[in-house]
Amino acid sequence: MSDNQYNAIRAVARYAFAMIDTELYLDAYPDDADALAYYIEMRKARDAAVADYERVYGPLSADAAAEGGEAWRWAEGPWPWQTKGGCDKCGRI
Repeated sequence: MSDNQYNAIRAVARYAFAMIDTELYLDAYPDDADALAYYIEMRKARDAAVADYERVYGPLSADAAAEGGEAWRWAEGPWPWQTKGGCDKCGRI
């Protein structure tokens, strides 16, 4: 996995984590307008990060593989664990 791909997937994970954390907060404080605005901001950032990643590296989810009537691309290309050496940053496969 290249540094660029690693950074792109980490951006997706960072925004997704912020969304989940904010969802839990909003479960307890549903009337917090600032938290809701933050959630919407993080969702837009996550959606943009996913779009950026998928444009360069391919779909992150099976449902994204069939968007636009394209061929089924979910199984194309090497999966992250199929790249030589696995994750260069974390040292894991």
